[in-house]
Amino acid sequence: EASRIIANAQSRIESERSSAAAELRREVGTLALDLSEKVVGESLTDDRASAIVDRFLADLEAQEAGR
Repeated sequence: EASRIIANAQSRIESERSSAAAELRREVGTLALDLSEKVVGESLTDDRASAIVDRFLADLEAQEAGR
């Protein structure tokens, strides 16, 4: 019984950690996009902004996988 409880808790912790990391990546991508718009001085279309954020997040994930 104790082993099952521990395994369930570890599984939930890992799931929450993954969710938090994904949310943090999205937030960092949005902040980076906001900053880049201010530096460049113009807004990006939604499609272009989405592509930039997706590429940024993919780069972050690749860096994390390489660690």
